[in-house]
Amino acid sequence: MRIFGACTDRMDPVTSYVEGPNLFDVLNDNSGIGGNAVNNLNISLLNPLVENNNVVSGKIYGSYQNNGNQVFSGALVSAQKNKLSLTLNGNVRKADNYTSGGGVEVPFTQFQKQNFFGRLAYKNQFYEVGGLAIIDRAQNIGFAALPMDVSIANANIFKFYHSYKSTKLIVENNLYLSNIYHEMDDTKRPFVPIHMDMPGWSNTLGFNGKVEHLNEQLRVGVDYEVFRNRRIAEMTMYPPNEIEMFMYTWAPMNRKQLNITPYVAYYHKNLNFKYRVNTSLNQDEFIDSTAMGVGQLNVFGYQVDTINQHIAFSHFFEAEYSANEVFTLSYQLNVGSRIPSISELYGFYLFNSQDGFDYVGNPNMEN
Repeated sequence: MRIFGACTDRMDPVTSYVEGPNLFDVLNDNSGIGGNAVNNLNISLLNPLVENNNVVSGKIYGSYQNNGNQVFSGALVSAQKNKLSLTLNGNVRKADNYTSGGGVEVPFTQFQKQNFFGRLAYKNQFYEVGGLAIIDRAQNIGFAALPMDVSIANANIFKFYHSYKSTKLIVENNLYLSNIYHEMDDTKRPFVPIHMDMPGWSNTLGFNGKVEHLNEQLRVGVDYEVFRNRRIAEMTMYPPNEIEMFMYTWAPMNRKQLNITPYVAYYHKNLNFKYRVNTSLNQDEFIDSTAMGVGQLNVFGYQVDTINQHIAFSHFFEAEYSANEVFTLSYQLNVGSRIPSISELYGFYLFNSQDGFDYVGNPNMEN
């Protein structure tokens, strides 16, 4: 599934909404299969732990770190009966401020969160159907490198899936949705020239899958995906003894995208060839009825349309020759373009902690 954070300052990476006990594996996937990005992070979530019928197992775990008084605890239960399996996992974390190697307390490094993961699946010789859910709640998250913290970071993530696998045919389909809310907080900082409220919302609905045919020497298939992501981020400033000021840092925006990735792999004796090409069709639409988002960027001289469209391509090629069990020679080529993100195109006064500047998007940016 594809997930987009709800923070304009990237204070909620997708990996913050999963916990170690939820994970089966994390892989770097640079094959271009995930869309128009050159590199993608592929996170595999936990499958039921049991393999035999009529088995229930579980564990309770916890840890304590004296630096920051960090406490982590959780429990996991897995059950399987008559090809039906269930996994439930819950975790709680809480930490105070971190202490540096020199014994100096680093303020605004505290955090606490609760995470729940559940997965239900039915599987027989050829078919598997199921669903999973992640409910993540975090509060009072300190960010020492930024001028404000996070008071709330909530995520509700769901996926429903179906797959068919035989010796010659693979079909997979996934329906997914996520709802993420993020709220920055400067009320706990000792010096705040102007108090600000900065909430953000990100809602994603998507469908993806693949169809693949295999024989002894040839593998041919296509990956497909369509999604809609709606994002809004606001900033309200409260100058002392003056009228409050409101603006969008992400004006209400719908991003709709279609990704099609046909691929082929050929295996002949000691030679292997693989090729795939991805086409991404994208449409961004301002959904603010007052056209405030368009007006904000027009202030800087941009002529912004309420609907903008992009197209991007990526190619991946690999050739491999195996002379024997010891010596293998391979060649890999990636060529791709990436559609700019909503922040890069339409962001309005987005803070960059690396250089201390605020940035405004460029709606005319090329791929």
